Amino acid sequence: MKMILFSICVLAIISCNENASRSEKEILLDSFKNTDNKNILGNWVMCSTSGNGIMTQLNVCPTISFKNDGTGSVANSSMLFENFNWSFKKGILTILYYGGSSAKTFEDTNYYAIIKKLNNEMDLTIREQKKDYSFYLSRYFDISNH
Repeated sequence: MKMILFSICVLAIISCNENASRSEKEILLDSFKNTDNKNILGNWVMCSTSGNGIMTQLNVCPTISFKNDGTGSVANSSMLFENFNWSFKKGILTILYYGGSSAKTFEDTNYYAIIKKLNNEMDLTIREQKKDYSFYLSRYFDISNH
């Protein structure tokens, strides 16, 4: 009986140490598979940004993809991709790059995100929580299916 209790204690300690050894980034990545609002899924184009009181219209609009598995990408006109993980919960969009991407459209941080539907267009505004910077994304859809 003592041997069984000892074995259970050893197993519990080993299990706890495995979870403790996981990095904060690994734990965060586990939570990136859920989204509160399925409307964010899919491909968006980003043709304007604003910051410090200045609105910028982009000549070439990158495509931003949000996939169901919590991964996403930014594709620019040269078809260079920036890959990231994301989650959207209670109006907060979290983006975290992986793979050491040197070019980052978005900061690794939390954003306020608002999705609006109007006729056959959806708009997604992503605003940094700590800085005066926003990204404006949009996409069109067939209203006969919605």
